[in-house]
Amino acid sequence: MKNFIKLSFALLLTLGIYSNSFGQWWTEPVPAGKIPIHRIVNTSTGRHLLCSTLEAKNLTTSSGTSWIYEAKLGYLRDNSALGIPVYRFYRHASKAHFFSTNSTPPSGYVSEGVIGYTSTDPIPANPCDADSMVCTKVAVFRYARLTGWSGHVYTNRYSELGAGNSTWLYEGPVFWLDAF
Repeated sequence: MKNFIKLSFALLLTLGIYSNSFGQWWTEPVPAGKIPIHRIVNTSTGRHLLCSTLEAKNLTTSSGTSWIYEAKLGYLRDNSALGIPVYRFYRHASKAHFFSTNSTPPSGYVSEGVIGYTSTDPIPANPCDADSMVCTKVAVFRYARLTGWSGHVYTNRYSELGAGNSTWLYEGPVFWLDAF
């Protein structure tokens, strides 16, 4: 399976769909008061990670890295007066990250702290996602891995995994990102 993942990402890199050269994809200025949230993937493990610009740049441009850039999902806010905190947790045993607006770490996870602030607006049952061009906020959807390694994947496109499948259990929208 690992070889299939590596081969798949090599093909995507060749076609120019993915880039592991940070300078090729990050050119836009960051709006004032915003924190860009990016998604990168480890081609050796298939794990995805939501991270800041600096972390994405460091992980995708390091010599011998297995991390490649996927997309900017949107923006968190940098001011607690503008929203509620989004926390990032880490589980050492499985090398998995977990994101939540709840400050209590899930069992086995340690807190890595607040990564930014999200809108206080409640997330409706059918929120906007990145496939909609009319939204000012997009939901981040969480899926739990059912087979293989444990962990979660996060996306701003419901169409990526929809209601889930035999590998991914849909857990719903967990927080908002500002679209711009």
